[in-house]
Amino acid sequence: MTDNYEELERLSELKQKGVITEEEFNAKKQEILRGGLKKDKIGASQSVVSYPTEKTKWYDKKMLVAILCIIFWPVGLFGLWKSNVFSKGWKIGGTLLVLFAFMMIINSGGDKSKERSAPQGSVPSPAAKASKGYKSDPSGEKSISVQQIFEDTTNWGGTNRNQVITGYVKQLSIPKDALGKGDNVTSISIGYDDKTLFMILDTPVNPGAYKVGDQISIQGWFNLVSKSYGTGRGTVFTGPVSVMNWDYTKREKAPAIITVDDYFGKNMKLGRTPITIVGQVAQKKVDTNEIWIQLGSGAGTIQGEMSKSKINAKVKEQYESIQVGDRVAFKGSFNTEIMGTGYFTIEELILNPTF
Repeated sequence: MTDNYEELERLSELKQKGVITEEEFNAKKQEILRGGLKKDKIGASQSVVSYPTEKTKWYDKKMLVAILCIIFWPVGLFGLWKSNVFSKGWKIGGTLLVLFAFMMIINSGGDKSKERSAPQGSVPSPAAKASKGYKSDPSGEKSISVQQIFEDTTNWGGTNRNQVITGYVKQLSIPKDALGKGDNVTSISIGYDDKTLFMILDTPVNPGAYKVGDQISIQGWFNLVSKSYGTGRGTVFTGPVSVMNWDYTKREKAPAIITVDDYFGKNMKLGRTPITIVGQVAQKKVDTNEIWIQLGSGAGTIQGEMSKSKINAKVKEQYESIQVGDRVAFKGSFNTEIMGTGYFTIEELILNPTF
């Protein structure tokens, strides 16, 4: 009988909280008083009317936050920094990517539409040349090809460079006014296959000067955003060019071990390639989700991050012994590489490396 009173008390609490209705309360009360409700049914009933588990917050949904960063970046960035599922490296890297894209849009005069393009071939054409051969004049201006840019281990980009880049036209963009009229091409996408450099032109060109598939050279600078996409700006180079026809077999293999100075000195982009990187500790700290160690150099910094799940007694001891200025090695891979900063996921720490 005592059990019945306890069950009635719990049922009354559920009614007071609004979890069940008056009708449901009365029905269950009658069942209990009749002694016809077994304990297993009570358990099932309680599970039905118990409070639902807390739903995942919108900012902890990685895909949703990524989409918002693209289509509505203020909300996307808020969610990125509010989230508990992104590491600090991803938050910083994502913020820099969004800001960089925003600056490029502003510099291009607000031309964000891929539909603003020349009549000759505004939409990237599947028939655009993917061949790696170029018309080249040995006596012309030295030029690097887009193949070399994307297929070499060395990153040839950088805002401090002024070089001639040769590729095939994939898209010509003409900004249109409020009446839908436009005069000149202000940006050109060059590349091959799925590799693209989006180049803003300092000096616009006539819409009839080039069409999709034509070879073109642009003198200026660029930065790689990923292994298949980059942005930059420059001026169309109309003189003869001596283009390095890039052969994939010439590609320098990613080294197993590299110093921070060599990484930035060669402007490398290594992506997810497993690697060991060595340098001097500039800063270190611990937060809720990870330990963070920065390797510095005159040209940039490597932000090494090790997640909480990988931190054991040995790692704790290693971390406590590290001092600013010590030579340390990280084993792992990059998760983001942006100009003078690399965000590195540490799998293993090596103190006082001999290599």
